[in-house]
Amino acid sequence: MSNLDLSIEHLKGEIEDLYKKIAEKESYLATINQFRARFPDLKRYVGRWKRDQLWAKSALPLCTDYEIRRTCGCCSDAGYCITPYVEINGVKIYGWHPMTELGEGDYDIFRVHNEWEDRIPSETPTELSEKIKSHVRDKEERARKAYEILYEDDD
Repeated sequence: MSNLDLSIEHLKGEIEDLYKKIAEKESYLATINQFRARFPDLKRYVGRWKRDQLWAKSALPLCTDYEIRRTCGCCSDAGYCITPYVEINGVKIYGWHPMTELGEGDYDIFRVHNEWEDRIPSETPTELSEKIKSHVRDKEERARKAYEILYEDDD
């Protein structure tokens, strides 16, 4: 096979990959349109690392669980985000903005934002809201204990 034949085969492969991406985008667009009918306030958020997320306040009463995410993978003082979601047909619809920070840091330097509980919308189902609050309080307590151990006076 000549160099030109190899180039042609490579281009055919690239074209095939593009058709696959187009089909995936068309399928995702159909999914968005289905959810938009159910959640008229549906929004799309594309965050860092091109992570595509759908969210709607009207989905919040249906949310049953939450996701934890940090705003940066390398910075120890990155924002600590918690976002409730409901999963419908394998797609997560978040109940509030996917990058809602309740604190920052991780492990021994974790600290919550002032009035972090006020960032949790009142429409959040009570059981889920309590679950989120408990998680954050536990994380804050573990970080406080880790800090005390790391920096205790050895006199």
